[in-house]
Amino acid sequence: MIFPPPKPIRTKREFKRPAVKEQVPLEDYEQQRIIGWLLERKIWHTAIVPDRKICKRLGYQPGVQDVLIFDRPPVCANGLMYVGCAVEVKRVRGGQLSPEQKIWRDALMDRGWAVVVAHGYDEFVVSMNALGWR
Repeated sequence: MIFPPPKPIRTKREFKRPAVKEQVPLEDYEQQRIIGWLLERKIWHTAIVPDRKICKRLGYQPGVQDVLIFDRPPVCANGLMYVGCAVEVKRVRGGQLSPEQKIWRDALMDRGWAVVVAHGYDEFVVSMNALGWR
């Protein structure tokens, strides 16, 4: 009697191959690069870094943009000079404004500020060049 050949035994892999994911830099990394760009050009600015534990007691308002630039942008918009510039830093992909950030964006724009939502460092540089900073 002829038996069929045995089926190959499938063994489990000892390890799983990691899925190749596209690396999207974190918001913190992008903000560090932005601060470096501002420091190189000696542009007067500050960064908002809320410490969730004490921010409410110290008067921090949720939704304030990440970087506030106090120097006036060189470019005028419709004949009006901006007071300053506020930058909200987001990841290259996936970052969205919260409702509080939208309120702050609109309030600052009503008060004469240029507001930039930068999805990554490269978009920030393009926006700053449009405002006249090189």
